[in-house]
Amino acid sequence: MNTGDIINSNLTNSGSVTGGKNTGGLIGRNEGTTITGSTLTNIGHVEGGENTGGLIGVNSAEISESSLINTIKASVTGDDNTGGIIGTTPVL
Repeated sequence: MNTGDIINSNLTNSGSVTGGKNTGGLIGRNEGTTITGSTLTNIGHVEGGENTGGLIGVNSAEISESSLINTIKASVTGDDNTGGIIGTTPVL
């Protein structure tokens, strides 16, 4: 779980990530934080259960002035709430 801010960063998953619930290529669960001025990229494979995302499994945080990229070379597989970028974003 990420509970710290991500500011002006470039993060890339180019490998393989396998998990259960709340799996993300870079962040499994992102809560109460801010992602600002950053680029998050997935060019790898992400496989998980419920709430699986290419970059973030569950996002409960503000994302501003940032790029979230899931390339065509990437693959994401999961159960309920699976997305190329973010698996699920609960109502904030």
